[in-house]
Amino acid sequence: AIIPSYAAPLLLASLGLIICEKAGVLNLGAEGLMAVSAMTGAMTVLSGADPWVSLAAGSAAAMALALLFAISTVALRANHTLAGLAVVAIGLGITGVVG
Repeated sequence: AIIPSYAAPLLLASLGLIICEKAGVLNLGAEGLMAVSAMTGAMTVLSGADPWVSLAAGSAAAMALALLFAISTVALRANHTLAGLAVVAIGLGITGVVG
């Protein structure tokens, strides 16, 4: 009974990856984006902010990291696989240091 509640974030991430694949982009950085977003949201709500503000902060942090992926793949023409793995490494590294 508790498994579906733990699986919901992973299902949402996999839905986003399916949409990326349909667009022709191999985005392996979903784990890093989720880690940065969760850490930012948790730290914002622990500082006493409104939950909606922490949701916006987590979304903004993930969007900033996704922008880094987009700039590296579109403007700099980096390999999608390597850029996605770099996003995972950056996201988990930031989460490990700050969180």
